[in-house]
Amino acid sequence: MKICMFVKNSFEYDARVTKEALSLIDAGHDVLVVAIHVPKVTAEHETRSDGIEVRRVSRVSFGVGALNRVASRYAGSIEERNARLTGDDIDEDRIRAMAQVLPESTATPGANQANPPSAKPAVTGETKTTTKLWGRVSTPILRFVARAARFTVRSLKFLLGRQGRALKTYAINKRMIKIGLEADADVFHSHDLNTLYVGATCKKRTPGARLVYDSHELHTERNRMGYWWRRWAEWNEKKWLPSADAMIVASPSWIREIEKKTGWVPPNSVSIVNTPPLRDHTPQDLRGELDIPAGQAILLYQGSIQENRGIEPAIDAVAMLDGCVLVVVGYGYHRTTLETSVKARGLEEKVKFFGPIPNDELLDWTAAADIGLCNIINSSLSYYTSLPNKLFEYIMAGIAVIGSDSPEIGRVVAAEAVGVACDPANPNALADATRTILKDLERYKAASRDARARHHWGIEAKKLIDLYNGLPAS
Repeated sequence: MKICMFVKNSFEYDARVTKEALSLIDAGHDVLVVAIHVPKVTAEHETRSDGIEVRRVSRVSFGVGALNRVASRYAGSIEERNARLTGDDIDEDRIRAMAQVLPESTATPGANQANPPSAKPAVTGETKTTTKLWGRVSTPILRFVARAARFTVRSLKFLLGRQGRALKTYAINKRMIKIGLEADADVFHSHDLNTLYVGATCKKRTPGARLVYDSHELHTERNRMGYWWRRWAEWNEKKWLPSADAMIVASPSWIREIEKKTGWVPPNSVSIVNTPPLRDHTPQDLRGELDIPAGQAILLYQGSIQENRGIEPAIDAVAMLDGCVLVVVGYGYHRTTLETSVKARGLEEKVKFFGPIPNDELLDWTAAADIGLCNIINSSLSYYTSLPNKLFEYIMAGIAVIGSDSPEIGRVVAAEAVGVACDPANPNALADATRTILKDLERYKAASRDARARHHWGIEAKKLIDLYNGLPAS
C-alpha cells in the first residue's frame, strides 16, 4: 500500500512517527510523511537515509523567528554598549529576557536553536565620568524602546487572536491537502487532531482511500487548554472522527475517553504505546560531561520541557537531598524560565541542563543515570491518563523509575516493580521515593532490565501492522 502520513511538526525529532513509518516500510509499504518546513533547517523534499520520503510545507510563521533574531541582536548590543560606557558587568539574564519578542513553536525545534548573542566583555581600564553618566542615562531609554516594541508586537498578536491562527491553519491545511492528493495514497494517516481534517478531506477526494487517525494525546483534555479551545477540539474530533476507518491511541484509557466524548470510535481501534526499540546500549560519560562527582546519584528528566511535567517539584526535591544531582535533558519553551530560577536559587551544582540529544543517541545517555523521573502532574485528563515514552525509555536503559501515582504510569511502575509511584507534585514525596530507591538501587535496576522484554517497539509494531491488515478493502 501507498501510505501518506500528515504531522504538524518539522519531523526532525518525532520518534513515534519515525518508528511507525519505518515499521510500515519494513512490512512492504511505501510511506510519505508530510510535515512542516523550517527555512534553512529542513529540506522541502527529501528521502532520508532510513528510506522515509518527506515533503514539507511552509508554516507561515509571520516572521516570528526573524523578529526574535532582531530582538536578540538589539538586546545584546544594548548591554554591550552599557558595559563599555559604564564599566558594569554584562547582564546576560537581561539579554535573555529581552531577546524573545514572541514564543516560538516547539513543533519546529530546529528553528529555535539560535541563542541570544554573547555580548562582548566590558572594556577594561578607567571609564570617564561623563561617559559613565551618558551610559547611565541612555541605557534605560534604549531598554524602554525594546520593551515598548515587544509590547506592541504582543498586543497586535493578541488583537489578531484566533483570526491570525485561523489564517495560518487554513494555509497549512491547504498545502498539506494538495500534497496528499498528489500522492494518490491508498491510506492517509493523520497524526493528531490538528491533521484529522486534512486526512479526512484527502480520503473524501481520493476514490477507495482509507483513513487512520493516530491520537498522540487526549486532544479534548490537553494541558493548559482554555474553554473555547476545548470546545473547538471537541467539535473537530466529533465532526471528522467518523471519517476514520481505524484509530490509534498512545494510552489504553483514551479509547474509552474518546468514545465518551464523541459517542463512537472505529471498531478497529488499538492502543500503540510509544516504546523504544529493543536494543543494547552503551552508557555515555554523563558525569564527565556535566562535572558530576563520583558518588552523587543522578536523577534524570528527559523530554519536552514544559509546565506540569513535574520538573519544578523535582528541583525542589533535589534541593532537599544530599548526594543527588538532577539532570534535565531536552528542549521546550519552559527551559529558559527553569534555568533562570535554578541560577537565582544558587542550585547550579544540584540541577544541570543538557541536550537536546538525537533520538538514536538518547538511550546511551539515559543509561548513565540512576533514576528516571516520570512524575507528570495531574493538570489535565490527558496527562493523568498518559503513558509517556520516557517511562519506557528509562526501562529500556535499565534505570530505576519514579512515576506519578496515576492510572497508567502507576500501573506500569507497580506491575514491573521498577521503582516507586508517588504524588508527582509533592517535593517531599519525590524526595522520599528517591531515598527508598537508593536504599536498594540495584534491585530496581534489575527489574527494569527484566521488563525490557515486555515493553519494546517490536511488540507495538505488530499491533500497527495488524491494524493496517484489518483495514477495509479499497
